[in-house]
Amino acid sequence: MDLSTVGVWVAAALTLMVLSYVLSDSPLYKLAEHIFVGSSIGWTFVLLYQNVLLGGLVLELRDAPEKNLPLLIPLALGILLLLRPIRSLAWLGNPSLALVVGAGAALAIAGASAGLLAPQALATVLPIVPGQPGWDAWRVSLSNLAVVVGVVCVLLYFHFTGKQLGRYGRPVELAASLGKYFMMVAFGALFASIAISRLTLLVGRISFLLDVVRNGW
Repeated sequence: MDLSTVGVWVAAALTLMVLSYVLSDSPLYKLAEHIFVGSSIGWTFVLLYQNVLLGGLVLELRDAPEKNLPLLIPLALGILLLLRPIRSLAWLGNPSLALVVGAGAALAIAGASAGLLAPQALATVLPIVPGQPGWDAWRVSLSNLAVVVGVVCVLLYFHFTGKQLGRYGRPVELAASLGKYFMMVAFGALFASIAISRLTLLVGRISFLLDVVRNGW
């Protein structure tokens, strides 16, 4: 029996252990969960050790120390961060932790702004007047109008000072109520897409188990 066959059998066994959660929170499911978490952490640790700690730091300092002297700074910060579990020396790791949190927050904000906020804002700048006669042009214009109205209404839903706008307060409240229904439709579509993706995964695993039974047992 070769290793590929053993791997298929192990994968089938783990799949059955995970699917046993449908019946109850059994020890088999907990064992599969622990194996998944442990293997994920182990793989991540080895990957970071090979590519970051060893390949990107230790070997660079060993092979060309004069060119890579700035790498001593992250090395020192990493050593200080390892002192966090020691209560008397935990304060030494505060600068490293602050740098990690600050850099992570900056990257998250920049990534969300450049990858999500700006493209979505630009995607709402749509023409709502058809440029040429024809049903296709009107269909595109109506679709663009629905997008623009939906975005405006959803934004107004989070405007909680409608009563302070005088005579404009009632239209704002009506638009906010419409925005609630836009969000309900969006959340429903999102939930449906997630459910379909999970069902696709389930069908794939069941098909895999059937293939194992048909070809291996």
